Amino acid sequence: MKKNRPGTLVTVMAPPERRTALSAIVFRETTTLGVRYHDEERDVLDREIVTVTTAWGPVPVKVARLGGVVTNAAPEFEACVVLARARRRAGQDIQAAAMKAWLDRA
Repeated sequence: MKKNRPGTLVTVMAPPERRTALSAIVFRETTTLGVRYHDEERDVLDREIVTVTTAWGPVPVKVARLGGVVTNAAPEFEACVVLARARRRAGQDIQAAAMKAWLDRA
């Protein structure tokens, strides 16, 4: 940090309307004398959930599109964990089966 002193960087991501309240918390709970902020914007892809069938059960797959063209597909992690525990399988087995089902769909 300044003059080669050690320091800690704290990053807070929140909606702009929460800035004042969150800055007050940072001032109250730390020794800082200033808070920097930057407004950010984000582009997101269109998404939908498609359910595929695996040998261990159905798995929701999140499908992302750009201009109507599929750019990415990924099994929902938590759903894979729940199914893996219920079927006593490794989570990655469920994820792999879901991706195979997605790629093999008609």
